[in-house]
Parts: sequence; C-alpha cells; structure tokens
Amino acid sequence: MYKSAVAVTLGAGLVAGPLLVAPAQAAPIPRKAMAQAIQSQLRDEFNQKAKIRCPAKKWKKGKVLFCKAKRPDGSRYRIKVTLGKQKSFKFKWLQVP
Repeated sequence: MYKSAVAVTLGAGLVAGPLLVAPAQAAPIPRKAMAQAIQSQLRDEFNQKAKIRCPAKKWKKGKVLFCKAKRPDGSRYRIKVTLGKQKSFKFKWLQVP
C-alpha cells in the first residue's frame, strides 16, 4: 500500500484530440492511456504487475474516480485517481484498499 500520490502527465500525442472540442465541453478521459501509464509506473517504480481498468468519464479538474487493478495472483485493489488539468492530461493516483 502506498501512502503518497503519484502524479502523471499523459503523452503529448493525446492533446490533439481534445483541442478540437469547444472549451465549454469536457473531453472524455483517455482511459486506456491512463491505465497504461499507471501500469508502467507500478512496474517500473514499484516492481508490481497489474492489469488496470479505468471507467469512462468526462474530464473535469478535481474529479475523483476509481480504477480497478488485478494482480497476476488474482488479488484485486482500487486505484484512486484525481484529475488535474485537462489541457496537459495531468492526474494523480494512489493505491487504496
């Protein structure tokens, strides 16, 4: 269990899509890219493997959502994700019980 949040910015290639949306509209969360970013950080920084699934939601700064994680041994846990700036696709995540 990790007590501190991990901040992530998704790749610049994802910025092109939401820029076409009017500023008043919220873009959908790039959930596959978000899941891959969390998976890669778990693997690289904490030496853990897990399959991550994030829900389909609209991006809104400060919004909190929960992704599901499943380890190879079958155990499951949740990842709390707090969304940051939509323009740069920043978010923080924290493993929770």
